[in-house]
Amino acid sequence: MHEAERQLEIARGRLLDLSLRNRLLNFRPTRRRSIGVVDEVPAEVYDILVLSEKSMQFRPGEPAAAAAADDGGQPPMPAAAGEGQPQEPAGAPPPG
Repeated sequence: MHEAERQLEIARGRLLDLSLRNRLLNFRPTRRRSIGVVDEVPAEVYDILVLSEKSMQFRPGEPAAAAAADDGGQPPMPAAAGEGQPQEPAGAPPPG
């Protein structure tokens, strides 16, 4: 390996923060800073929020322990019609 290639590899390694300070690699969900999305396909949520730049509305659910106790441990029911559906960004022209 040439000296320039070695120096480039060292520089690339310094660009990556693999320590505990990197919140993307060391994510820990909390009640205050994260939400759980139930009964939605993650790829579709990503497409709507990121690629299409639309918003979504979510309704609050019951805490997992209480929901499991109330329904005998069954998974939660799907959202009502229209919930979790993409919303047009503010000021966007109506689709058509």
